[in-house]
Amino acid sequence: MLQHLKHTWDSDLYRTERVYGLHAAWEKRMDRAVLSTVARLPGIPSSHVGIDTLLRRHDKMGFEDVLGSELAAPGGAERRWRRRRWRGSGR
Repeated sequence: MLQHLKHTWDSDLYRTERVYGLHAAWEKRMDRAVLSTVARLPGIPSSHVGIDTLLRRHDKMGFEDVLGSELAAPGGAERRWRRRRWRGSGR
């Protein structure tokens, strides 16, 4: 698994160098160096979303991950129902 990730990273850097130039590959290397050192204080779990996204290890990102979901918030469905009722739409 680790060999596959290294090969994927190397081929991605090679492709980036060929298409966009050396500066783009160096920028990706800098991003990886910075994102791999980012961590929270001890005792607080870190999610490492940045490095996972850069290395394409993330599972899926949906609309709710970026902007949140009104229904996922505590009391979200109730708030939505009240707001629609107040506007006069029964849906």
